[in-house]
This record gives sequence, structure tokens and C-alpha cells, in this order.
Amino acid sequence: MRSNYYNWLLAGMTLLVLSGQVLARRVNHDVTAANIGKLPFSATVKVKEVGKLTEFEITMSDVKGNPFRSSSPGGWLNIPNDGKPGAIPPVTKVQKDGTVTFTLQLTTEQVERARFAFVEDAEDWNRPFPTKGDYYQFILKEFKGSSKK
Repeated sequence: MRSNYYNWLLAGMTLLVLSGQVLARRVNHDVTAANIGKLPFSATVKVKEVGKLTEFEITMSDVKGNPFRSSSPGGWLNIPNDGKPGAIPPVTKVQKDGTVTFTLQLTTEQVERARFAFVEDAEDWNRPFPTKGDYYQFILKEFKGSSKK
């Protein structure tokens, strides 16, 4: 009887370990001005005109009391170019006292297509399991013209 119990326990543990890849689910969230207040962390997007460019300052901090993991939050800019060559503008990252701020400047045309992607732990994003897995895409044209929290 005990032998049967241990066999089932071993089979269950093996199945759990082998299914880790399947259980590690990456979840994508589109972030707009309408739903930014529903994120599991605090986020603000400040927008201002700088000459012919629009500057976005995206700031995140953890409101649940759980500090960001040891690696570092990660963020990058994605601008679909429909096969046309074009450079992606630089993103400046400043991390201080539990907050991280990303600053970027875009042309009007870039704003229409741009998304800023954010992950809470840049290293964790590259691990298959276990992972928090959440990937937040800020749709920048939704924030243009006003600052939103």
C-alpha cells in the first residue's frame, strides 16, 4: 500500500516539474489612460511637447509593499514600421527609492504607432519557470495631450 502511495506521489511531482513550461503563462496587458489605475503597481504618464517632439515620462512604483525583485524593472519602446527602415528613439531609465522612470521623445507619427513595454523584472522575463510573466504595453497615443495617473 505504501509503495503505491509513493509511486503516485513521485508521478505527481514528476508531472508538476515537467509541466512547468506549460504552467508558466505570460500575460499581456494593454495599458491606456482609462485603465492605468487598475494596475498592480502605481503608474503615471506625463506628456509634454518639446519643440516638434512629444516627451513621455512613465513612472512606476510598487503600491503593494513588495519591492521590485533584485534584477531591475525593464522597459523598451516598440514602434511597428510596416517594413520601412527607421531608428527607435532612445529610452532613458532612472531608478531611485523604489520607483523607476522611463523618459522618451517621439515625433507625432511615431506616437500614433508606439507602445512602451514594461516588465517588473527584466531577468525574470527571460526565465521559463517560475515567472510572474506579466507584460504591460502602454499605448502612448492614448496618453497624448494630458498627464494621466
